[in-house]
Formats: sequence, C-alpha cells, structure tokens
Amino acid sequence: MSPHGQPRRRVVITGLGAVTSLGSGIAPLWAAMRESRSGIGFVTRFDRTRFSAQCAAEISDLHFNPVALFPPHKLKRLDRYAQFSLAVSAEALRDAGLRPDPAQPTRDMGISFGTALGGIANAESQHLRFLEKGADAIPPALALQVFGGSAHANIAIHFGLRGYCTTNSNSCASGTVSVGEAFRAIRDGYATTMIAGAAEAPLAPLTFGA
Repeated sequence: MSPHGQPRRRVVITGLGAVTSLGSGIAPLWAAMRESRSGIGFVTRFDRTRFSAQCAAEISDLHFNPVALFPPHKLKRLDRYAQFSLAVSAEALRDAGLRPDPAQPTRDMGISFGTALGGIANAESQHLRFLEKGADAIPPALALQVFGGSAHANIAIHFGLRGYCTTNSNSCASGTVSVGEAFRAIRDGYATTMIAGAAEAPLAPLTFGA
C-alpha cells in the first residue's frame, strides 16, 4: 500500500530523450552506439593546453543548437544545463505522446531531475566578468540560472507542471537517483506521470581542472 492507503501503482517508461556528444535525440544516439562510435574528443570550449588531460565528451554546436530551440528572450535566462534539460524533456514527452498545455497547468505530472554541478560553468565565467568589470556587470538572472533546481523549475514553467518537483545533487549518481525518485512518486500516488533525468554542462577551466 502507498502512504495514502491506496494500492501501489505499476510504473513504466513511456518516452525517452537525449542530448549527448554522440548527437541529439534517441535515434542518433542509438545509431552511434550500434556503430561503436566514441563521443570523446579534444575540448574546444576553452583553451585546454594548460591541462594534462585535454579530452571530454563535449556536446558540440553541431549536435545542439540552442538558438534554433529557444527564442532570444528565453535563451538569455537559461543556463546551458537548463537548455539541455528542457530539450530532453520535450523529446521525451513527444516520444511518450504527451502534450501538457502550459495554459492549463496540471498537478498530475511532476519532475525528478538530477545534476552534480548545475550551472557551475556559467557561474565561473560570470565570476571572471565580475572581477574585470565589477558588481554592476553581474546579470540580474544569474542566481536563477546557476542553482541546481533551475532545470526542474524551467521545465515546470515551460510545460505548466505544478505537481511533485525535485532536483537532487548526488554527484555521478544523480541521474539514477532521479529515476528512482520518479518511480517512487508514481508508485506511491504522488503523481501519475513524471519527467525524470539528469544533465551536466561543466566544461569551464576551473571545473574541468578540478
């Protein structure tokens, strides 16, 4: 029985989404995996020459173009980590045949997301800007961009979801934990449908060096 005294629900996965260094979308990712292609290569997002390790699974502009996905006014408020999160959520909902309407918010659908570092790369770049130009250069939306919960918050706003929403930060286990939390939310009656996943966008010099 669930905490509400109701029979526990069966839980199934109905839709998938992906943004990876092997491509955006489940079909390109699956094709690359079947062909045993590697998504690891030299870092291009910053000067890597000072580091002994110079490779990462970098998501290139070829595989992910946020300008094509989000209008300018929305894009400037989204950290790259949140951009990934919104893109994969939209694909998973399409794959599941679900079309939540933000004009008619629902409490039946929730979100369980995970991230180790959230928007830390963005915070790193803005700190350099702060050192160079002072406090007036700090973007007003920075705090809302870099905190870990920005993923589920932006997903909820975009799709009009007012149900059970949470983000965990359990390092490399964050994605697995998010799926487990989503499973429990549905099984125990806190939601009928959950978006579950994880995202990272940590490629900045300090974070990469750490």
